[in-house]
Amino acid sequence: MLGKIALEEAYEMTGMEAKSMREAKLYIHPNDRDRYMRQISDINDERVRLADAHGIGYTIVSLTVPGIQGIADKAEAERRATEVND
Repeated sequence: MLGKIALEEAYEMTGMEAKSMREAKLYIHPNDRDRYMRQISDINDERVRLADAHGIGYTIVSLTVPGIQGIADKAEAERRATEVND
């Protein structure tokens, strides 16, 4: 067996850091925000090491808030949706 499966692990798109920080202030304790902001945008390095350390073999990632719906410009939203889905 290749390990546990982690479902809906959140990540943010590049360029959405300011919006993610505004959202994080609503539900992430101030003591954890630096770690959260570092890990939410990193799906390759630190989070892979953490997954390996905890026996996770597969991770299903999901775009976090505000996501595509947080982009008011239609063309930009379509471009970013394509980027995320690729």
